Amino acid sequence: VFLINALLAAVTALLVTPTYLAKFDMGDIIGLKAFYAAIIGGFNQTRGALLGGVLVGVLENLTGAYLSPAYKEGVALMLFLVVILFKPEGLLGKAEERKV
Repeated sequence: VFLINALLAAVTALLVTPTYLAKFDMGDIIGLKAFYAAIIGGFNQTRGALLGGVLVGVLENLTGAYLSPAYKEGVALMLFLVVILFKPEGLLGKAEERKV
């Protein structure tokens, strides 16, 4: 799992760097959005994280196109808060009951 994660991060860096010029603080926003996407979809499931990433990306782009680009950055946070409030295990996560 960690090897696949590192490979995907390296491929993303190779694809993003020529477009945006690399800066030392570039990974903060991307990492935060990836964290939001993983939590939204369900933290322990790869399909959930992929669903969360697609959902965050589509909603951000729709917000930037139809409302205002200024609101684009807040979409992931708002979606994250809504999912945490109403379905804390994520969209594809399963609720686990603790047995004592």
